[in-house]
Amino acid sequence: MKTLLKWAVGLSFLAVVVISAVGALPDHLQAAAAGPSSFDTDMANNRVMLLAEDQVRRALKDPDSAKFGVVYLVASSKAVPPPKPEADTVCGYVNAKNSFGGYVGASMFIVFPGLVPFLAPSETNAKEYNPFIRIWNRECVAKPTVASL
Repeated sequence: MKTLLKWAVGLSFLAVVVISAVGALPDHLQAAAAGPSSFDTDMANNRVMLLAEDQVRRALKDPDSAKFGVVYLVASSKAVPPPKPEADTVCGYVNAKNSFGGYVGASMFIVFPGLVPFLAPSETNAKEYNPFIRIWNRECVAKPTVASL
């Protein structure tokens, strides 16, 4: 009887330790412990954002100079049930060197599903900049953020 009681106390202590340890896990491990669906969705979202960064790099004059700021995934305007990250739009900021070899400052970009990146034109060119800002506000500001890097 005493042996059975010792086993029960020992197992209870072990259960408390395991439950406490799971609560102390870093966020990315807690996501994995929460279940495959949320972890898989996070991985798919990160993959989409990294692919968008790669597309933006290829559109720059000096791809190796790209320094990304905030990059995030916004909900698609299409009626696509989640998780379909490839149907979402990626928005963000990138700083890269120009033709003269100098960094120009953070520029906004939008990557729509299946399309080439849409980089913000110079603010001095109002004819192109103002329409971009209208699209940025509609696609990147007004919609809920799904994930970010």
